[in-house]
Amino acid sequence: IRKEKGLTRDVNTNQIGPNRGNQRYTELGDDLVTKLGRHGQKTGKGWYDYDPKIGKGRKCLPSQEVTEFIAQYHPKVKKAQLNQQEILERVLFPLVNEGFKILEEGHAQRPSDIDVVYLYGYGWPAWRGGPMFWADHEVGLPYLLEQLKRYEEEFPGSDYFQPSELLKTCV
Repeated sequence: IRKEKGLTRDVNTNQIGPNRGNQRYTELGDDLVTKLGRHGQKTGKGWYDYDPKIGKGRKCLPSQEVTEFIAQYHPKVKKAQLNQQEILERVLFPLVNEGFKILEEGHAQRPSDIDVVYLYGYGWPAWRGGPMFWADHEVGLPYLLEQLKRYEEEFPGSDYFQPSELLKTCV
């Protein structure tokens, strides 16, 4: 998919994909596939190793090869010290924001439609009520918007943190 979208580096010419622009993008996953041939569970190795004798080949086993490969990227990557709250926000706030964009575009009628998809399709914890419910009732939309704006400043050019117009309107 990343290749079709024009984001990946061309292996023949070494040129960066034409549609990447200023997007934050690490080539680590692409290199894992192209340089190490780690294609996932079907081949027995992806981000993890998979032994067909353990868990019918579905159990993730830490990979020394991947650990060493990631270590090559370490000097290039500025490591941030993130607490648990910041990690949750960086992962889940863009997800909720995307939910607002889906509503904005008319692909879903209600926030609960999005919640149902995450509850039954992706295993979102039912006691949290879905990502849209969680954002509205536990996080608070004003805080969500404030943090998205802060992350948008921190990571310019990233669509992930650009607050949706519907979210702004709701706040």
